Amino acid sequence: MSSPWTKRVTRTLASSTTLALVLFGTALTGSARAANVSCGQVLTTSTVLDGDVGPCASDGVIMGADNITLNLNGHRIYGVPSQGEGVGIRIEGRHGVQVHSGRATDFDAGIAILGGSNNVVRKITARNNKGSFRTDFGDGIAVSSSTDNVIQNNNVIHNGPYDGIGLFGNSRRNEIRGNVVKDNNIEFSQFVNQDDGIRLEPGTQNNVVVENKVTGSGLDGIAVFFRSPDNIIRGNVSNGNGFHDKAHRKGDGIRLFLQADDSLVRANQVFRNAANGIRVDSQSNRILDNRTGGNASAPNPAPAYDLHDTNTDPPCDANVWLNNTFNTAFPQCTTTGGGSQADRSSVRTAQPASEPPLERLR
Repeated sequence: MSSPWTKRVTRTLASSTTLALVLFGTALTGSARAANVSCGQVLTTSTVLDGDVGPCASDGVIMGADNITLNLNGHRIYGVPSQGEGVGIRIEGRHGVQVHSGRATDFDAGIAILGGSNNVVRKITARNNKGSFRTDFGDGIAVSSSTDNVIQNNNVIHNGPYDGIGLFGNSRRNEIRGNVVKDNNIEFSQFVNQDDGIRLEPGTQNNVVVENKVTGSGLDGIAVFFRSPDNIIRGNVSNGNGFHDKAHRKGDGIRLFLQADDSLVRANQVFRNAANGIRVDSQSNRILDNRTGGNASAPNPAPAYDLHDTNTDPPCDANVWLNNTFNTAFPQCTTTGGGSQADRSSVRTAQPASEPPLERLR
């Protein structure tokens, strides 16, 4: 099987560094309440917006220090569409930054976390952020080569052409929780739509995607790309994705591509997606307690099912499928347990050691 299309194996975002932005931009170092934040402002203290920021032809706001908070206070940071590599809120090389309670719209990415760790983005509406094949962005919320971030309770609507929420470039131990990811269906070209709801690109691992509602994505609802092992996909709703009208494959509800091994897909609701409900191309995964039905809802160049394991020799290989509901499934091992007897027994008798508690969020 050929490798899935990706934007790039390594997405080289942010050619300018935060240091350069501090040198050439304007730094805000005064009061914590700022009425007159302007486009391109570098914030080095915690800030509460008193008004909208924009329209911005490049970056909106740059977080220029560790352990500070930007409270948008219900306001909007907005760009000018089709201006290049503009980011609504850029968090580059920072640790412990929090951004919350507002909107980031009409940039190439609403929010970008580039390097650093332990940042939190919550209660943000990232809408209508659109990149192109000429830009490195095309995401509502993008996380690149960064660890231990929390993306929580955001509304991520109509972004692309790559994803609503995307992890890439060796991003690890991030948590994507409780977001509404809706109608991210912007075309890559007149022939191709690659816009996923939540997208884990090559090199990402040990991330948690939990309790999100993903609907209306152009391609897959939740996609875990090749060389992205040890992720947890749990308790999500992934419905009605993949109905683009382009001349290539339709989208799945949840898809694990080749070498997305040793992952857990558990207790998700996956209904009425254009192609497969849950499709697994990789090995040594556990697909447990999911509810599926009514998938394969659009004509596809290949057969599609509610449950689909493409490992057929041996059937299901080392993947374990247990306690999933379905209308259609292939091959039979997806309905009888798959894997080896030892694999199935170990799942029945113990909780996965790597699975975090439901309330791990700060």
